[in-house]
Amino acid sequence: MTGLLHLFLRFPLYVTILLLVLAIAAYRAAPGTMLRRCRHLFALAAVTVYLGSAPVVSNALTRHLEEQYPPVDIKTVARDDDNLILVLTAGSFRRTTTGYEPRIGEEGWERLQAGLALHAQIGGRLIFAGAPSPDGASSIAGAMAEMARRFGIPDRDILTEDRSTNTYENIVFTKALLGGAYGSVWLVTSAIRMPRAVAVAAKQGLQTIAYPCDFRGDQTSTWWAWVPANHSTLALERNLHEIVGMLVYRVRNWV
Repeated sequence: MTGLLHLFLRFPLYVTILLLVLAIAAYRAAPGTMLRRCRHLFALAAVTVYLGSAPVVSNALTRHLEEQYPPVDIKTVARDDDNLILVLTAGSFRRTTTGYEPRIGEEGWERLQAGLALHAQIGGRLIFAGAPSPDGASSIAGAMAEMARRFGIPDRDILTEDRSTNTYENIVFTKALLGGAYGSVWLVTSAIRMPRAVAVAAKQGLQTIAYPCDFRGDQTSTWWAWVPANHSTLALERNLHEIVGMLVYRVRNWV
C-alpha cells in the first residue's frame, strides 16, 4: 500500500509523461503549426525532467562524490591528546519573538554523532565550526557544542568557531583560532561535502585526515531507481551544490 502511494505521489513522473505526450503530439502535428515548432523543446524538457528526477542519476552523482573519501576504520587508531577533531556544522534557524532559535539539521546530527564516536576512540579536542545566527546571538556550532556536553564531553575538550558562514571560512577561521597549536586534524563532515572541504584545507596548508559520515549513495538499486521521484530532485540539488561549489572555489582560488 505504501509503495503504491509513493508511486502515485511521484509528481515528476506525471510531468515527464505529460511532456512526452506533448512531444509526440508535436512531432505528429501539421507542419507550420505552433505545436510543431515546439516539438524539440518538449522533447528536451521531457529528457531534462527525467534526468533531474530519476534516482539512478542522482545516486550515481552522489556515489561519485562520496567514494572519493571512503569510510575510515578507526578501531586501530591510538588515542592522543593532541588530536583535533574539526566538525563542520549544519543546521538552520527558526525566527521567534525573542530572536533566532538554532536547529541542528539532519546532516548536523550525523556529523555530531561521527565526531563523538571519533573522540571516544582517539581522544583530543572537538571543535565545532560555523553557522552564526543572523543577529549573531547564537550559532549552530554553539548548539552542537552544547549537545556534545550533554553527551558527556568535558568543556576542556570543546572549542567553537562561530563566525564562519561557508566551508572556506570554516577552515580559514578555525586555522586562525588555533594559531598553529594543534597536532593531527581529523576533518568530520558529510561524505558528499568532503572533497571540497579537504581541498580548502590543503590550500590553507592544513594537513587533515578525512573522516566522512552521512553517506547517502545506494550501493545497489532496483527498477524503481529508474522511475522519477520527488526526493531525487533534492538529492540532485545537493550534488549540483557541491559540483558548482567546487568550480566557484577554483575560480576564487580557494582550492
